[in-house]
Amino acid sequence: MSAPTPVRGNPVVLIEELRRFPLKRRRVPGPGIVQVYSGRAGRLSCPPGGLSTGELLWLGPRLVYDIDVSRHDVRHRFEAQSADGSLVADVEVHAAWRTVAPIVVVASNVSDGPSLVEAALEALLQHTAAAPWRTAAELTGHLAEAPTVVELPQGIGVEEIRWVVLSVLATEAAAPGGDPETESVSLAGADA
Repeated sequence: MSAPTPVRGNPVVLIEELRRFPLKRRRVPGPGIVQVYSGRAGRLSCPPGGLSTGELLWLGPRLVYDIDVSRHDVRHRFEAQSADGSLVADVEVHAAWRTVAPIVVVASNVSDGPSLVEAALEALLQHTAAAPWRTAAELTGHLAEAPTVVELPQGIGVEEIRWVVLSVLATEAAAPGGDPETESVSLAGADA
């Protein structure tokens, strides 16, 4: 049996019901896949390398979840408004996400990793952009101080977060002053 193709964005690649007496050879998960076992009373475990046939017989897990722990690149575009509402910045973010806690992913019933990552990145941008800024350079400076690694409570880790301020435009309620411009910042390798 070949390895299942991951569903785009779902860290849970496959859920398989196990027999009490494992008589046939179990398939080996492919690269970038770890297995989480659901035992009696719903207890979850993720032993390195999976369970042997003897352990399957002795422990008697009911389900096995194949979890994708490989890297997934993402790119999103957001708008951020200045604290006084006079400026709007068009900001692009490049990042990568992966499952960092497979047991937590199963316990949290995560089914759409990219949407969780997008919401977390947007919240990080809005929190960072809440600091006062009047130019793209000032916003870029604030974004340079933002974390480059974030771990979500659902067991997903976001890393290598890089922000690019594409443009800053004055809104209709803008006060004179400030020089809208385009700036970019790369935060790869910076410490959070």
